[in-house]
Amino acid sequence: MCYNSIQKRGENMKKTKKILKNFDFEKVHEVMNHLNWVWYNEDEYKVPTVKELKRTAKELIKQIKKADVDRIATGGFEVRKDKDTITLQFVLTSSDVEGI
Repeated sequence: MCYNSIQKRGENMKKTKKILKNFDFEKVHEVMNHLNWVWYNEDEYKVPTVKELKRTAKELIKQIKKADVDRIATGGFEVRKDKDTITLQFVLTSSDVEGI
C-alpha cells in the first residue's frame, strides 16, 4: 500500500469520525423511545441502543463511500453523497414525486 492511499484512508476515517461526533445520537434514541420505534436485532424487536445507532450509521457511511449510489438508508438513517460531501440524517417522514 502506497503512502497516498494510507494518507487518504486516514483522512476518510477522520471525516467519518467528525460526522459521527457531530450527530446527536442521543436525540435520535430519545425520539425512537418516545415513538417505540424498534429494530429487529438478534431475534427480538427493540429500540436500539445509542451504541447500536452509532454502529449502524458508521456502517452506512462506510457503504456509501464504496457504493456507486448517492443515497443509502435503513432504520430511519439516511446517508447521502454529493460530490465531496456526505450527509447523515435521521428521517421521521418524507415525501417526493418524480417527473416535476
